Amino acid sequence: MALQADLPQGAGYAVIIGLGLFFAVLMNVITWIQNKYTRTHSDTVDEFTASSRNVPFGLICCGIVSSWTWSLTLLQSATESYNLGINGSYYYAIGGLAQVGVFSIIAAKVKANANLVTTFPEMGYFRYGTAGHLAFLWCAFVCNSVVSACILLGGSSVVSAVSGVDYYASIWLISFVCAIYVFFGGLRATFIADAIHTFILLIFIMIFAYVVYAGDSSKIGSPGKMVELLTKVAEVSPISGNYQGSYLTYQSKDGAIFAVQSVITGFGLVNCDQAYWSRAAYYSRALASREMSSSSLCFTAVCWLIIRFTLYMNPGTPLLPDKDLKAGLESVASVQYLLAQVGSAVLSLLVFMSATSSFSGELVSSSSLIFCDAYEKYTRLRDVVSNCC
Repeated sequence: MALQADLPQGAGYAVIIGLGLFFAVLMNVITWIQNKYTRTHSDTVDEFTASSRNVPFGLICCGIVSSWTWSLTLLQSATESYNLGINGSYYYAIGGLAQVGVFSIIAAKVKANANLVTTFPEMGYFRYGTAGHLAFLWCAFVCNSVVSACILLGGSSVVSAVSGVDYYASIWLISFVCAIYVFFGGLRATFIADAIHTFILLIFIMIFAYVVYAGDSSKIGSPGKMVELLTKVAEVSPISGNYQGSYLTYQSKDGAIFAVQSVITGFGLVNCDQAYWSRAAYYSRALASREMSSSSLCFTAVCWLIIRFTLYMNPGTPLLPDKDLKAGLESVASVQYLLAQVGSAVLSLLVFMSATSSFSGELVSSSSLIFCDAYEKYTRLRDVVSNCC
C-alpha cells in the first residue's frame, strides 16, 4: 500500500519555512549579542571557520551527535529492521558506534600532535606535501557532496511524503534556511543550533520509544507484546535468509553481509568528513587533552547506538511498495500506523531538525575547505588574508 500524505501542504511549508526562519532569526540574534558583548566576532576568519578554537565539552558532544544523525540514516535504520529484523538496526548502530569510536582515537592523536590545523587536508599537506594535500582535499569535497546530498534527500523525502510538499522545493528551502544562519554566524552558530536541535530530536525519539514500548496503545504497548507480534509476523511473512524466518534472530545471512558493509563503508564518510574534524579540532584549549577529546567523541558514539536501536520496526506496519521502501519511508509508515497525523507531524519535525543541524555543519566545513585549502594555499592573494588559518 502506497503512503498517503495525511498532513496539508501548508503544514509542510510551515515546518520548513516557518521553523527554519525562526531558527535563522534566533541564531542571528545570538550572533549579534556575541559580537556586541563578547570578545569573539563572527566576521573574523578564525571565529567563522574555527569558532576561535574555544568550544566547550557539551557543544562538542551535541555537534558530533548532529553530524552523524543525518535525516537519511534516521530513516535507513528503520528500513533495515523492516528488511532484516532486529539484527538490521543493531548492525546499523554498531557500524556507527565503531566508526565514531575509532575516529575519536584518531582525533585525539591529531589534537595532541597538530593542535593548530584547521582542516584534515592540512595534515596531508604537512606530512605529504602538495600531492598529498590535493588527494586529501579531493576526498574531502567528494565526501562533503555525498553527505550533503544524503541529508537533503532524506529530509525532503519525509516532508514530501507526509504533507505533499513539492520534493524539489523542499530541497531548496531546507538549504536556504540553513545558509541564512550559517552565513551570519559561522561555526559557533552551527554548534548552538546543533545543541538546540539535538535536544529536541532526542525528546522526539524518546516519545516514539515510549509510545511503542510503554504507552497505552492497544497496538503494541510493551516489550512482551512486541516479541509476540514479531513472532506472529514471522509465521505469516518470514524473512528469507534468517534462521526460521525470524525477526528476532541474529543468525542471518543477509544480516551478516550488511554488518560488514555497515562497518566498513562508513569509515570513509566519517574520517573524510570535515564536519567531524571541525568538532574534533575546535574545542576549548582548556579541554585540549587526549582524554577529553576521546571521552567527548566516544560519549556521542554511544548515542548513535541508542538512537538507531530505538528506531526499530513496528509490527503491523502496512506493506510498502518498492518505491517507498527504497526511499527509506518505513519510518513514516510506522508513525502513521501508531500515531496517525500526530506521528506524521512529530516525524517531520524530527527529520527537519536532523537535516538542518547536520547540513549546517556541512556548509561550514565546505567553506573551511574552500578558503583554507583552496583559496588560501593556491592563490597569490595570501598577503591580502590578514587572519591565516
